[in-house]
Amino acid sequence: MERAKEVQANLSPHFPSFLKLMLRSHVSGGFWLGLPKKFCDGHLPKGDEMMVLVDENEEEYHVKYLVHKTGLSGGWRGFSIEHKLLEGDVVVFQLIKPCKFKLYIVRARRLSEVDGAITLLNLDFQTGPINAVKMEEKLEENAGISETAAEKYMEPLAVDNSQKNDGGSIPMNQPAPDQSGDGGESFGPEIMDGIKFAESLLSFKDVGCFEDFNIHVDGLVLDSELPMHLRTKYYELCRSQSSFLHEKVIPGLNSKLAAGMILETINIADAIRVANPNMGSNHFESWDKTLKAFDDLGMTVGFLRARIHKLVSLSCESQTVIELKRTERAAAEDEMRSLNEKLSNIRLLIEKLDSEIAALKVKNEELGFLFKEVAGAPW
Repeated sequence: MERAKEVQANLSPHFPSFLKLMLRSHVSGGFWLGLPKKFCDGHLPKGDEMMVLVDENEEEYHVKYLVHKTGLSGGWRGFSIEHKLLEGDVVVFQLIKPCKFKLYIVRARRLSEVDGAITLLNLDFQTGPINAVKMEEKLEENAGISETAAEKYMEPLAVDNSQKNDGGSIPMNQPAPDQSGDGGESFGPEIMDGIKFAESLLSFKDVGCFEDFNIHVDGLVLDSELPMHLRTKYYELCRSQSSFLHEKVIPGLNSKLAAGMILETINIADAIRVANPNMGSNHFESWDKTLKAFDDLGMTVGFLRARIHKLVSLSCESQTVIELKRTERAAAEDEMRSLNEKLSNIRLLIEKLDSEIAALKVKNEELGFLFKEVAGAPW
């Protein structure tokens, strides 16, 4: 619950949200999910409606909202089973449209895996708040209108997931269990939503070229989680260190989180390469904080952090010299102002003296006439 509250705190305050602790009745048996009545009264439709749940992979699920029961019924069972929700998990619901929730799942198991990292993988909203209009008007606007890319409310990591799973970890050497209890189709032992089981361990010394490069994490091949151009970039990063950067990731780590860390590592590496001294320390601090969380989870990112620290040092050194020169310039400007003030006073003094000299010249001429008159006077 504490982790879920941290996730909620990182969400946009413009969109109302609440936390829901998963009880046994929510994830098994009748699969009935009651929602906070105060939240329903304040934000949800006044009649029964179909709601849309958007997971962290931007997959959408339709569920039935029953206003008189203030809860979700039809469709919730499928969402719960698909995402392998268990008793004790916490789901963060964020209302991004009148009939659409964005959901974030914080799992009770392996909390230590996501501590320090789960809120770093793209929780930044790119939209404004829901307009304060009547719910009925919003429903009419949205009725029958298909969504486009411009209606996306989250900016996901650059993942090309043609087949997306729920992000749960898959036990090695056995298929994922069927939790539906109704004879549903179970997954085969070789593949689950594009993530394959590794046939053998791969050492980086056996990687001679990109064609030999595969991303193995805890017995799974995660190549399908990265587009080709990002896998190429990741290969170059690994080749620069002569090792798989994910080789020491802690065992049992959620496969989606592992793929997310790799993708974010690539993004940060690209950002570092185009960094400039005028970016400001907040960018470097953010990158270093993210990489520190990945480092704690076993990613080999020390070389990236070292580069960031070096850039920060150079930036600070440059900024220190600039600040020193700015201080010297400010002192020179003060001195110039002082000298200009003195010069102004001197000019006033000169003007005053010129006036006095002119008056004395006039008086001297008068004295000259008197002088001649006295000199030429009779004895």
